[in-house]
Amino acid sequence: MSVKAEHAQSSEISRIRMEMAFAISPCDKILVIDKSNTGRIFFNLKNAIDKNLCFAVRPHDDILAIDFDNPESQEPKFKEIVECIKGNGIRPVIISSGSDGHRHLFCRISDIKLRRQIVNFISAKGALSWVRRNTFIRPPLSPHRSGLEVSLVEPLSCEEAICFLSRSSSKVDIDESVNKKIKLGWKGGFGYQSGSELVQSIVNSLHMSGLGFDDIFNILSDPKNLGGASLQNRIRKRGEETARDWLMLSYKKAEKFVCINDPERSQEWIDSFIYKINQSHSLGRRRLSIIRLIKSHFDIASKAKSYRYTASVRQLALEAAISSTVTVTKGNRELEKLGLIRRTRKGLGATGSCWELCYPAAMRSASSCSASDTLNSTLRKEDNLRGRGSSVIRSSHFDHDAFRYSFDSRRGLGTSAAIILGCLMESDGLRIAQICRLTGFSRSTVGRVLGRLLEARLVEKRKLRWVVCSGNLDDRLSEHAERSGLLGARARQAGRYEKEREDYIRMYSSRYIRMKA
Repeated sequence: MSVKAEHAQSSEISRIRMEMAFAISPCDKILVIDKSNTGRIFFNLKNAIDKNLCFAVRPHDDILAIDFDNPESQEPKFKEIVECIKGNGIRPVIISSGSDGHRHLFCRISDIKLRRQIVNFISAKGALSWVRRNTFIRPPLSPHRSGLEVSLVEPLSCEEAICFLSRSSSKVDIDESVNKKIKLGWKGGFGYQSGSELVQSIVNSLHMSGLGFDDIFNILSDPKNLGGASLQNRIRKRGEETARDWLMLSYKKAEKFVCINDPERSQEWIDSFIYKINQSHSLGRRRLSIIRLIKSHFDIASKAKSYRYTASVRQLALEAAISSTVTVTKGNRELEKLGLIRRTRKGLGATGSCWELCYPAAMRSASSCSASDTLNSTLRKEDNLRGRGSSVIRSSHFDHDAFRYSFDSRRGLGTSAAIILGCLMESDGLRIAQICRLTGFSRSTVGRVLGRLLEARLVEKRKLRWVVCSGNLDDRLSEHAERSGLLGARARQAGRYEKEREDYIRMYSSRYIRMKA
C-alpha cells in the first residue's frame, strides 16, 4: 500500500471515530487512558484521535450504554437484554471492545419512559452495574489501551451504526412557536432582552424535543435562521470552535432546564442528592432536616420552572415544615458545603436570596440503592457505615406535623423519631443495638426516642425487639399531633410568616420614605 493510500485510510478511520464519538456524546471533556489504565482529562478530541490514543467520553442522557465485561455464564443474560431492546423497536450498536467475550452496547432511546422501562428490566435481571450513567465509557471503535482489536459486531456497517446513534432532526417534531423563533429571531417581537437569551430559549425547546448538540448547532448556524444571529456573529468574528464552546454552555443549561421540568429526571436528581447527604456522616441527626430542606429547594425550583430561583429563608422553612429559620440558614450552609446548591445573590430587604441547584456529576438512581438494600447492608457486622435512616424519606408520613421537634413551645416527636420509625418500618423488628448501629445514635438517645414513640402508640416492644404497631399510621400520628397541640402547625406557621412579611415590608417602606424626605 502506498503512503498516499495509507494516509487516506488513516483519515477515514479518524473521521469514523470522530463521528462515532459525537454521535453518543457532546465530547466537551474526554478521558484519555494509558496502558496502566490511568486516565487524564483532555479537551481536544481531534488531538486524541490523531495520536491514536485510547479515550472515553460521557454519553448523552438519552444514550443507553452497557459495558459487558462478564464471564461466559452471563452471556445469556446479555442476549436477553439485547432482545428486550430490539423488541421495543430500538436498533442497538454492539461492539467487540477488545478482550475476548467483552462487549459494549450503545443505543439511543429518546422516550424517557421507554428508557426507564428498559433500565428497570436490566435491573430485574441483576445487571444494573453494567449500565454506565453519567460516567466515562469508550465510544464505538475507540482504540483499546493495550492495542487489542476492536470491531463492530452489530451492525457491520460503520455508517449504519452512526445513523442508529445520531439524533436526526427530520424525525423530531419542532413546535410551531419554536420554528417562528428560529426563522424570525428579533423580527418576531418575542420580547427577549438579548440575542443570547433568545438562543437559550431556542436551545431549551430543541433539547426538550430530543435534538442533540450537533443538530442544534447546525440549525442555529444556518444564515437563513435569524434566531441564531448571536451564534452566527461569533462564528464570523471568533471562529467555529469558539462559537461551539459558547453554544455548549447554553446546551448544558438546557440539560438542567429539562431535568427540573421533567418529573422522572427531577426525581433522579433528588435521589442523587439524598444519596450524597446520606453519605455525609458529619450531619448526624440533622440529616432528615437537610433532606427536607433540599426537597423544598426542588419544590420552589419546579414552581419557577428553572434551576435558578429566588427563595427567602421563611419560604424555605414553610416548604420544609421546619419551625426555626435558624435551622434553615444552617442547613443552607451545609448544602452549599456539599456542593448541592449555590447562592448566586444574597437577599436584600424584602427580596429573597437567589439560588442555583447544582447538577450532580453522577446521578444515582433509587433503583440502584433502595432503602431496604441500605437497611440490610448496614445491619451486617462487617459494615461500618453509620446512620442512613433513608427509608422514612420515601414514607408518605414524612412531612407530618407530629415529627416537628417543637412549635410554639410545644414538643413533638422530632426528626430522630422519624429516622428510627423509618428504620422500623423497613424491618420485621429491631433490637436497640441494631437501631444504634443503623442510625448512628447513642443508646440513650434511641431509648428516649423509643419511649416517645411508645407513648404515642406508634411502636411496641415484643420480647427484645421493637416493631411498628399495626393499624393506620396516619390516624395515630394525627392523634398524637392533636394531643401535643401540633396539628395544623404548618398553617399557623404560614400565617405567622405572612404577618412578619407584611410588617417588615411596611417598616422597610416607611424607612425608605423617611430617607427620601
